[in-house]
Amino acid sequence: MVESFKQYSHEKLKKEEKIQFEGGEIVFKKSVPVSFNAKIQQKIKYIEAEELKDKAVRLFGEKIAEAKYLLSDNSNKLNQKNPIKVMFVTDKKREEAVDSTDSYEKQLKVFFSDEVTVLFSKMIKAMKLELSDFMLGFCSTKNEELEFLYQEILYFRPEFVIPLGANSSSIILDMKERLSNIHGQFFKRILNQEKINEFHFTICPLFNPEFLLINPNMKKTAWTDMQKVMKELGH
Repeated sequence: MVESFKQYSHEKLKKEEKIQFEGGEIVFKKSVPVSFNAKIQQKIKYIEAEELKDKAVRLFGEKIAEAKYLLSDNSNKLNQKNPIKVMFVTDKKREEAVDSTDSYEKQLKVFFSDEVTVLFSKMIKAMKLELSDFMLGFCSTKNEELEFLYQEILYFRPEFVIPLGANSSSIILDMKERLSNIHGQFFKRILNQEKINEFHFTICPLFNPEFLLINPNMKKTAWTDMQKVMKELGH
């Protein structure tokens, strides 16, 4: 009897927002964008380009900070007028910047080994993203580094934030969930609950390219997830 009622109410709520019956009612609870990592976010404030750069230098060192924001013409991403389309987020970074004459490669090698850089570069190009369309961010459970990532999101205003791998996804989504259950799904988020600089964006977890090198059979699944983002971006 109880199971039959549960099945009936589930089907009914697909069509209606509320079911009334003698003795009560069942209301469909709409999902709404929510702020994430509330304890950290309460301290988030918008900062301008110079302060953002200074903080990046303090946290990661001057060479890494420079490579992180570099554009193909050696100008700085912090000075570009248009918002970026995608911010990829990883939980790993190199201790030192890698010297390279190629701005594209130099930025990727801040976070990835040579082998992983090759694969991730192919992923970026397959998504039809130019160097000015994306950037890489670093996440960790350290408060200051996580706060800085959120400040980068507020400053660059990406349409999508894409955590790479299980750990990055758990940190960004602020929840424990197997990546196999959430990859390629869209999660709406709001950053900064103050009305000034409130920013809405979408999180879409993807497999880390390092994982794809070890498990090449998952590349097809990763490509399907990437195409979902491309469709939303109009690519």
